[in-house]
This record gives sequence, C-alpha cells and structure tokens, in this order.
Amino acid sequence: MSDRFAARRVLLAEDNPLNQKVAVGILREADYEISVVNDGRQAVAALAQASFGIVLMDVQIPEMDGFAATQLIRYSEMNSGSHTPIVALTAHAMKGDRERCLAAGMDEYVSKPINRKKILAIIEQLTENTPLAIDGEALMKHLGGEYALFAQLRDLFRDSYPRLVEKMHKAVDGGNFAKLQTLSYELHHTVINFGADAVVRLTLYLQNAEGGEDSRDVSAALHRLENELLVLDKALMQFEEKKEGLALDRAKRAEWPMLEGEALEELHRLEEGGYFSLSDFLRQFNDDGRERIKKMRQALADSDVATLEREAHTLKGGSRELGARRLSELCFELEKMARAGTLSAGEELLREVEREFEALQEGLARLKEG
Repeated sequence: MSDRFAARRVLLAEDNPLNQKVAVGILREADYEISVVNDGRQAVAALAQASFGIVLMDVQIPEMDGFAATQLIRYSEMNSGSHTPIVALTAHAMKGDRERCLAAGMDEYVSKPINRKKILAIIEQLTENTPLAIDGEALMKHLGGEYALFAQLRDLFRDSYPRLVEKMHKAVDGGNFAKLQTLSYELHHTVINFGADAVVRLTLYLQNAEGGEDSRDVSAALHRLENELLVLDKALMQFEEKKEGLALDRAKRAEWPMLEGEALEELHRLEEGGYFSLSDFLRQFNDDGRERIKKMRQALADSDVATLEREAHTLKGGSRELGARRLSELCFELEKMARAGTLSAGEELLREVEREFEALQEGLARLKEG
C-alpha cells in the first residue's frame, strides 16, 4: 500500500478476549497499530470506514463468520479496485481448511495458537512493510549515548508537534503556504534527530509546498504526516519504557504450574517488553473461565448443545493461549461431544473441566502469594 501508516494498521476480527490479548500483544510489540472487532459484521463495517494494511480473520466469529465476511469485503472491493490482505485464523489445522479459506477470498491461513514468527512473517510478506519509526540503537549512538539528551528532544517533540500540526491545518485551509512552510521547517527540526524517515520526508515536502500546487495533495500529505507523528510518538514511548527498565522481574515469575513452557515463555517475553500484562491476562482468564463454565453447566442442564459447543470452544482457546494443555484438551472433547449432539458423558467431562480449572487457579494463587 502507498500509505505506510495504513499498511501498519491491522484489523483483528476475533471474539475470544484471551486470544485478542495475545494477538494484540504480539502485534503491538512489532509496532503495528491494532483495531479489534468481535464479529464479522463489525469487520466489514470497520473496513468500510477506515484503511487497514491487513485483516486477521477468525473463521468462527459470531453474527457473520469469517468466510461470509470475507466474501462481502471482496465484493465491495470489486468497485474500488483495492485489495486488503485477509489472513484466516482457525482453531485447528484440518485437511482442506487452507483450500476453503483461499476459495473464500482469503490470502493466507494460519492455525491457532498464533505463532509469533509465523504471523509476523505472513503480515510482512502480504503488506511488504519496511521497519517503522525509529532504530533505538542507532538513535542512542547518534546522541552519543546521552539518554538525558534524548529525553530533552522527546519532550520538545511532544510539547510542540500537536500545536504545530493544528497551525499547519489552519494554514492549509486558509491557503497560507508561506505560513505552512515556516511551520513545517520548525517541525522538521524537532524530529530530524530521531531518524524517522517518513516524517522527515513529509516535513521536507511541506516546506517546499507552494500555492500553485493542488491543495488536495498538500492536505493529504499533512494528514499522512499527522498519522506518522502519532506512530513516532508511540515508538518513542516504547523505546523509553525499555530504556528505563520498566520490564517486570523475570525471576519473580520463573515458574507457573501446570502450564506448557513454550506458550508461557511467549507470554513472558511479551510482558517483559511492556506489551502485555500476564497478571491482567490471568485475572481475565479466571473471570472469563468461571463464566464459561457456568454457562456450560446451564447448557448441559438444558440440553443446549449449541451453547455448550460455543462456550467449550471459547474456553479451549483461552486455555491454549495460556499453555494449559490439559484444560484445553478437555474443552475440545466437550466441544466435539456437543457438536455431535451426544451428551451422555457430558456431566462427567464437565466435572473434569471444573476440577482442572480449579486446580490451575489454586496453583497460580499459591505462586502469587509466594
């Protein structure tokens, strides 16, 4: 996409709040801007209102599933000639899934749980993005390793750019290109030390803008600049968080019981970078899990196989992201049983889910107390 800011924006269509947290953590760490919707209709509406570089689409979202949403998106693109890449997210890698996803108009397919390296590689391939905003190591080298100098430049930038951009909009609206050039020059010198190439190029362009140019081009460049400044501000914030040591102490959370090491290490790594709160994830997992189990218990009593299947599927996803394999497997068995419409073993299986969930919570609570 020609608009690099839009190319860095990801639309995530996913109804499971725990899966959302992990995906958002991975994408934020990679400097992507993320918008989250909970169903297919919301995904279609979001794309009609804003530009995104790529869509990550859960195929089992409610209201309108991922396949139907993709078909509507592709139909709307027939008139515009545009094409937004869509990556299907599926709960299990089943034979024929990839072919079905591609036939529906999706560009790629990945199974959950999301693998960080794989999903980032797919996004990079489909959007052809370049590294964003700032290179922290190069920036500090340029500043002679002086973090205090960085802080001064950062504060100058944050104090001045909202005011300058507002004045630049007024200058463009009033056709005052001389004023626009002066303001662009001032802004240029507040950002040049950060090595933010896109911002520098746009400020240089606006410094040379003249009244004879198409005002729509100048206005569009100013809007792109405003977006790039927001991205730069966020990148500076993330850099200073790392530099000031805001990552949590790894030793304090060296072991969490009953969880797989690989999945847990991914969550730890995201937390360490300041992109994700493991404590918040566990708190939501506890609250959400108890609500899901309560609904499964009622669905079993009512012989409501559709609700039982849906709630088991959702708890399975959150358990998988946490690395609680045993709990995830039990939920999967309950989901399959409900899908088949056979509830004879439902009570026993649900009790197993409840026992595993409580054992997991007790172990986590003891660790936090220690």
